[in-house]
Amino acid sequence: MMSNDSFYPYGVAILDYFNGNVSASLTAVDELGQRREAHVGKFFREAEAFPEIEKKAFEYASGKY
Repeated sequence: MMSNDSFYPYGVAILDYFNGNVSASLTAVDELGQRREAHVGKFFREAEAFPEIEKKAFEYASGKY
């Protein structure tokens, strides 16, 4: 199980976005040392902005969303 500390960067980035920093981003580094950046605004987009594969995933999802 992951500790709560591992979620801290996500919380900080989301709080930054919520407080008006629309350029807030997360940077992840994989096992090979490659860096990937994700803009936090991606997590707050409308369903119409989803790529087709994500729309398809929602067709198979169940539960609350």
